[in-house]
Amino acid sequence: MIVRDEAANLPGALGSVQGVAQELIVVDTGSTDDSAVIAQALGARVLHFAWCDDFARARNVALQAATGDWVLCLDADQQLDPASLPALEQALQRQDVLAQMVTIELLTAAADDRANPLKDGRALAVLQSFPQLRLFRRDARIRFQGRVHEDVADSLLAIGSSHWPEAGVRLCDHGYVQASERERKRARNLALLQRVHDESPDALYPAYKLAISLPAHQQAEQAALLQATLERVLQRPVAEQSALPFLPQLLARTVEAWVNQGRLLEAARVCQRLLDLHGPVFDFTAGCAWARAGEWAPARHSLLRYLAAPTQAHHAAWQTDPQASPAQACWWLAWMDRQQGDFTQAQAHVQQGLRSATPLQRAALEGEGVEILLAQCEWVAAAQAIGAMQAGPQAPAAALSERLRVSARLAELTGDLPTALTLAQSALVPGQDAAAALLATLEIQAGQIDLPRLQHHHQALAGQFFDTLALKLLIARELGLPWPADLPAATQALIAPPV
Repeated sequence: MIVRDEAANLPGALGSVQGVAQELIVVDTGSTDDSAVIAQALGARVLHFAWCDDFARARNVALQAATGDWVLCLDADQQLDPASLPALEQALQRQDVLAQMVTIELLTAAADDRANPLKDGRALAVLQSFPQLRLFRRDARIRFQGRVHEDVADSLLAIGSSHWPEAGVRLCDHGYVQASERERKRARNLALLQRVHDESPDALYPAYKLAISLPAHQQAEQAALLQATLERVLQRPVAEQSALPFLPQLLARTVEAWVNQGRLLEAARVCQRLLDLHGPVFDFTAGCAWARAGEWAPARHSLLRYLAAPTQAHHAAWQTDPQASPAQACWWLAWMDRQQGDFTQAQAHVQQGLRSATPLQRAALEGEGVEILLAQCEWVAAAQAIGAMQAGPQAPAAALSERLRVSARLAELTGDLPTALTLAQSALVPGQDAAAALLATLEIQAGQIDLPRLQHHHQALAGQFFDTLALKLLIARELGLPWPADLPAATQALIAPPV
């Protein structure tokens, strides 16, 4: 562990592993608080390292000092999930692998402490989970690389190791709960990434990490850098592509950027290209891209295959799509089922997804459940389902937005247009098409539309789905704006003039 001014977090971090760790090594990079004293009091061996804007060098100081057979790397704002202690003890007995994947659970503020895996009384819940390479054997050949976003993947690949099974271990990360702390880390990492990119402009991984770290007001620059990096990857031989662990994440973030530009068909085609070359590790990303484009058959094929084996790629070097999860796959399948009128199967996928959903995923799945009821004109049942959705000031913002959006849909379909308009306006979330498309549609229905509002809606809509893209293009037609030539067939069907 490397720390700087982490006195408040060290008792939780070190205490969470004291029962299983043979030694605790803390590298202090210049604390001005009592971090070193607290770490020593908790039984850690404390080393001091002069900070040089290089996370890998600091972590490697800790590796050099380690004497145990296995190394588990934590951050000071992370704690071992108590429920995964048996899994860690079992993982430490393995002799057949050099490294194992650990699941990082990002925590967020919640209404109460019921969903807090740490069971420490704080009102927290899991926002997002993703695998990271944090557990590996002590070996002089295994070292961290990277000034920032450092890891040991490249050193493992260099010695022929790419089989990294899931350890079943979960680390709970509470370092991003506070907005001020999130911004501090983002600014720090962005400065280091820009420095690395300036030093090595042809390096692919730093270019990718720099792109995804750019702030929201640099969205165009982010999209351009992601696209340029992916294009350079695609020019490489397939064997070289396979040696890039971050490729699935690069694709996912590039697709996200294209989706926010309404480039749905282009995104789906590139996903399919990589899926054909490299196999199921790209199933989730490709399935979602095809679903957005309204191409049900390839979307369903990829998502069902992902759902049958959602973790099959984690044993290899691939760093998977950060959005990939069974719950998210179930949402997409339910959404497609509803679009095709199979409401029974849609509800089954909602229920399946809810069994493993995070709070944000739960909100989306519950909202889709309401949409399924609305599609069947089940107004009372829909109202009851809305009442059961997450609410209150501690609920995630996206959950409140989804509750307002489906409430607006219910009001619309039951003829209460003024209420629908008010609710849809309150449901708006920047960068999300669903509520923006609903508001635009309602204003058009109410006759509350003029040139400035048309221009506003055209700007607010990204075209993230085949139907919201159609709405954006119909507005563009009214404004006399040009259309892109390459559109999904499902979008073309919606905007084609009646015969």
